[in-house]
Amino acid sequence: MSLKSTMDGTSEVKMQAYIENIMKESNDLRNLYPTIGNKEKFHSMVKQLLYLCKPARPDVAIPEYFRCAGVNDPTKEDENELYKRILGYLKCTTQKNLRTKVR
Repeated sequence: MSLKSTMDGTSEVKMQAYIENIMKESNDLRNLYPTIGNKEKFHSMVKQLLYLCKPARPDVAIPEYFRCAGVNDPTKEDENELYKRILGYLKCTTQKNLRTKVR
């Protein structure tokens, strides 16, 4: 995670390397697809995405919170949502950063 602040009160949070690491791990998991029989791997991926949501990517928080509901007993739908929608969106928006400005 990198933080950058400017004199005008703008702050930027970047987690590009962390997102790239998640993408690499998700590709490794797809080789084991489906992971439904392996709840630990699904749970690990959900935890990593939750960590990403808090400081840098609140845009993926709501779909990720819904995935948390299925962590104990993930279904094929939960898995598809994780891989196709959330990770697919992150793959297309890896360069997106969180910027805030203090007034």
